[in-house]
Amino acid sequence: MKDRFEIAADLREIAGLLKLKGENPFKAQAYERGAAALEKLDNDLSALVKARRLQQIPGVGSALAAIIEEIYLTDECWLLEQLRTSLPPGAAEL
Repeated sequence: MKDRFEIAADLREIAGLLKLKGENPFKAQAYERGAAALEKLDNDLSALVKARRLQQIPGVGSALAAIIEEIYLTDECWLLEQLRTSLPPGAAEL
């Protein structure tokens, strides 16, 4: 199970890949804000996930809450995998 800092790193990677693909910059910014909010979180992430109250975190809407919950519960993220496979190998490192 990933902790909030590992999840924040995944969210930042999603943001970076979205930018690299030229996606909506506001969407990428939302993932950046979500990552920052998780890093600053005072509450117990586990309790928020179990109570389905991730949207109580400032800057976390329903779509981002679903991604955070998915990563927390499965250690995987469909969106991150999709973005990784949509780019040529090594593109993200450039």
